[in-house]
Amino acid sequence: ICAGLNDVQLAELISVYPNPVNDKLYIQTKDVVLSQGSVFNSQGSSVMTVDLTETSSIETIQLPSGIYFITLTKPSGGKAHIKFVKE
Repeated sequence: ICAGLNDVQLAELISVYPNPVNDKLYIQTKDVVLSQGSVFNSQGSSVMTVDLTETSSIETIQLPSGIYFITLTKPSGGKAHIKFVKE
């Protein structure tokens, strides 16, 4: 488990795919435990929050096409911010 990482270092240990996405965004980590994912639209409004303790994917089929940002949070509070595109 990684500890004491800044947000940039944490983001380097996480990948989201496929990007662009159609219906499901998968989250893969390298020895990092995540607790929550929050999705924001390009205007900065929160559009979805997902508990990531039981899953490593996010249903995106209901999102309109556009640019989004996901904030992935560790239980200890560390956060990674990743951009993705919904087709």
